[in-house]
Amino acid sequence: MKTIFQIALFTCWYCLSLQAVKGQDAATPICLEVLPEGEVEMTFLTPINTTGFIEYRINYSSGGAVFTQIATLNDVAQNTYLHGDAQANGGSRYYFIETIYQEGVATSDTLQTLFLQLDNVNFNEARLFWNPMSSADPDGSNPIMEIYKEYPEGNWFLLTTIASDNFEYTEPVVVCNDSINYRIERSNINGCRSVSNVNGDWFKITDEPAKPVIDSISINAQENIVIGWETVGNALAYIIYRFESGIWNPIDTVYGAGNTFYEDMLSSPCTKELTYSVATIDTCGSSGPKDENELRKSLRILQAAYDACAGHIELQWNHYRGPDAEKYEVWVSKDDGPFELITDNSFSDTTYIHTLPEIGSAYTYFIRAYFSTGTSTTCHTEINSYTYHKPEYIYLVNADVLQDNSIELTIHADTSVVSSWQIFREQEGTDSELISTLNTPPTGTFPLKFLDADADPGSRQYHYHVRVLDSCGTKALESNDLSTIFLSGSSISENLNQLNWLPLQGWHAGVEKYYIYRIFDTGQPAQMIDSVSGTTNEYVDDLSIFSNLDGIPIYWVEALERTGNLYDYRERARSNRISIVKESEMYMPNAFRPDGISPDFKPVYRFYNGRYFLFQIFNRWGDLIFESNHPDEGWNGTFNGRMVPSGTYVYRLIYETLEAQKINKSGTVTVIY
Repeated sequence: MKTIFQIALFTCWYCLSLQAVKGQDAATPICLEVLPEGEVEMTFLTPINTTGFIEYRINYSSGGAVFTQIATLNDVAQNTYLHGDAQANGGSRYYFIETIYQEGVATSDTLQTLFLQLDNVNFNEARLFWNPMSSADPDGSNPIMEIYKEYPEGNWFLLTTIASDNFEYTEPVVVCNDSINYRIERSNINGCRSVSNVNGDWFKITDEPAKPVIDSISINAQENIVIGWETVGNALAYIIYRFESGIWNPIDTVYGAGNTFYEDMLSSPCTKELTYSVATIDTCGSSGPKDENELRKSLRILQAAYDACAGHIELQWNHYRGPDAEKYEVWVSKDDGPFELITDNSFSDTTYIHTLPEIGSAYTYFIRAYFSTGTSTTCHTEINSYTYHKPEYIYLVNADVLQDNSIELTIHADTSVVSSWQIFREQEGTDSELISTLNTPPTGTFPLKFLDADADPGSRQYHYHVRVLDSCGTKALESNDLSTIFLSGSSISENLNQLNWLPLQGWHAGVEKYYIYRIFDTGQPAQMIDSVSGTTNEYVDDLSIFSNLDGIPIYWVEALERTGNLYDYRERARSNRISIVKESEMYMPNAFRPDGISPDFKPVYRFYNGRYFLFQIFNRWGDLIFESNHPDEGWNGTFNGRMVPSGTYVYRLIYETLEAQKINKSGTVTVIY
């Protein structure tokens, strides 16, 4: 026999259920996975509000508009279902879910299995196409479809990915006389995958033809590359490849087994090093591999670099391949005069340093390779000698502390010549430290900017200076020494905060004044509350005008430069930010209306420092029904997703103050509706 309390509790739960039934939603299918034997495993999202739930009904169709109920699920938490007799390898299958509640039925959208079909085009191309799962993507679906390939048998791998609004993909197949299988998958952020059936076919393949061997690469009178290679049996044609920008590009096809020469009329052997390879097309129409290991290169001067600091020109060229060179000669002409042989290098030496007798002349070079069957010569390369220019000025403009606690340096530098800038950082009691080197920036970048994200401007003052190195790596200039503003502070009474700062040093024109800024951590706009002269480095802020502060005051100082800067700058530089916390006692309301203006029951306080915090709610039987470790998180009057009955509940509050004093509070709160 039920007690009077049990009857009352049941009645109250029933009343709440009647209120919650309104707006009940349906279980939502999100994944359909076709298993190897054609079974379908469905995954669905359960409703958020399940008040009055009776059962799920799984409905199925193999096509058309006729659906059959195939299962009833009574567990509200169940979110998967295996349809063992789906036979989804033979076609797409359709599913939807009815969620039965005490006062009605919520029906999901229909979800369709991925059914993969395949066309084998001329035995060498697989065209895949499949259906969409629904008119709108299931909740949580990845916008990318994954295409998997099985080849050889038993070896599945990810072939490619495509956007989910594409429903076909074509792969040129380079195998034959073997089978290849495919499947489509689409992942879901809820931890499941929709998987299609497996489909495949038999494709044609033939043995790869042998790799041709290049035996010569030469430059003819028209400055075109001529390639020669040895014949390959069973050859129908040869594919000529040129290696450029990291890619082997097929540039032409030469037909005829005995045709073993090719002139590359679109080559530019004077401007770039050229690498070639040749592949065979056999009588089955299959192309063989190209020889990528034995690189066959033309002869070219790779670099003719003038070192103005050392006063010489360094030449570098590639090894001539196809066949290999036995030695190299270096020829030079000065100011369009006659060419002279200046060295005779061995095969292993592909560099030469020419010490210049004169500065300001034009030198023209070419390299000649000797091998058993002839010679090959590079194109001419001209380079001018000159004296280098040095940077003329450097000035460290600003050291501004950003809101994220990094320091942005502004550098006024001579960027018209090749230079690099070494940035040094120093703090009191330590040596100057090189923290970064900037190289010549792109044209138009001015002034230079550098972000020091490794400093800690909230703990100390920093000094910076910049050293300029010229193009020879020699110290040319040294900048002014510029410091950050380091702000500190403390509470000196209930309403007064004391601010002190180490002033900015190093501006050419000096500091005119400091602006004092204050904000509260509630996101209110920043306020410039006062300003002081450039020789003042302290300030007292009176907060007595605020009757009830909402947040922690945060301060920073901003320096304004005087007019008259040598480089026409007038900068503003900010200090680090500090917050000064005054912690207040917490107190608890004695009544709470969940549907009232303040729908959460929690401690009320002015400031809290964020140390140890524990807030708990117990019912009249001593059961813990709510717990939080966050001061701003309150109890909304529910337990296990349902509103609690009106009445008296016990709270417990434990927290630690700034002085490490542990406070324990407990009491009761009345829940009213």
